[in-house]
Amino acid sequence: MRFTNMFPLVVRAGWVFLIVVALYVFLEGFVMAVNADVSGLMEAESATPSDNLEYLFAVFFLTWAAFFGYIFFLSRRLVGLKSEVEELKAEINKSDSDQV
Repeated sequence: MRFTNMFPLVVRAGWVFLIVVALYVFLEGFVMAVNADVSGLMEAESATPSDNLEYLFAVFFLTWAAFFGYIFFLSRRLVGLKSEVEELKAEINKSDSDQV
């Protein structure tokens, strides 16, 4: 079985991530290291750790959203498997009763 069939949510999330990164690079412009402006490095070093809390919260939120999305995906898959097992049990019981 192919990976894309086993984990369609992961594949879709990967494509969404690639599209978002491509749009960001396209809209903001890709800065090559040769042409990079290093004058802001001193400002970054003097910044306090609390200046990046919104990024920390964003990553924290996205991580939990991905976790609960994966749990939801697994629960839906489990419900499907349970119904399939019940159908197979009913089919086995029907074939056993027909043979007797």
